[in-house]
Amino acid sequence: MMIAKIGYCYAMAEYGDDYFDATDIRALLMGTRDDVYNFVGNAENPERLSTWHLRGLYFRRRAEWLTVLVHLFASCHSQQGTNICNPYEVVVGRAL
Repeated sequence: MMIAKIGYCYAMAEYGDDYFDATDIRALLMGTRDDVYNFVGNAENPERLSTWHLRGLYFRRRAEWLTVLVHLFASCHSQQGTNICNPYEVVVGRAL
């Protein structure tokens, strides 16, 4: 739920509610739905994201859906130089 809240808050802060329909994720965050895994999961395709900051937030369009990639601990790396924390993808709503 924390990842869903981060994605939703970022989308609202950047776009507001005129850019996408957030009815479903709002229901999830208010507790009237309990299917969090329909909204939060691994990114569909592995992507090389910025590792300069502790976290990263990125928008993606997936057909009619607006999603947010939430990359926590983006600057953490293994000894081999690979990122050890993969981003999550949050479906925040249908783009309008």
